[in-house]
Amino acid sequence: MSFLSRRFADLTGRAIGNWFRIKELAGRDRSGAPVWRVICQQCKCAQTFPHMKLTNALGSGQADVLRCQNTACAGSHIAHARTETLVDVRRAEREAQRQAELVAKQEQERVAKKAAEEAALRAERQRWLRVANHQVSIGVPLSQVLTFQTWMCSGAHWREEIVKRVNEYEQSA
Repeated sequence: MSFLSRRFADLTGRAIGNWFRIKELAGRDRSGAPVWRVICQQCKCAQTFPHMKLTNALGSGQADVLRCQNTACAGSHIAHARTETLVDVRRAEREAQRQAELVAKQEQERVAKKAAEEAALRAERQRWLRVANHQVSIGVPLSQVLTFQTWMCSGAHWREEIVKRVNEYEQSA
């Protein structure tokens, strides 16, 4: 490594991470320390940095120690980690509660629908039992008694007509 003087190393041509390359000596500051012209590898903008800042960046091995002075360059912005605030936590809690309420409501609707279907099926089974008992009571052979499956496959109008005729027969008897 070559030196500019006893105290300062020559940094010409060195790279700091993928962002910067030290191009040349730009001058000296009031204390006599070198000031270097550095080229940003992203935006190709030339900028100057004091020797101490560059040696610290080189020594740390971290590329994000230096930032580009061109505000339009991606290298000038610090990627902030998103921290969760109390507002975010409460918003998430409200969303979770809303989702839980929605799931509970859907479950209630599903249970109510299933209960209504079962009640309708029970009512239809009772109507069929009445018709089947009537068939048995008038002497229809068991092999010819209307099955529940056949009853359910029949149309609603046909079923109503059969129940109406059974009612008329029972009232006349």
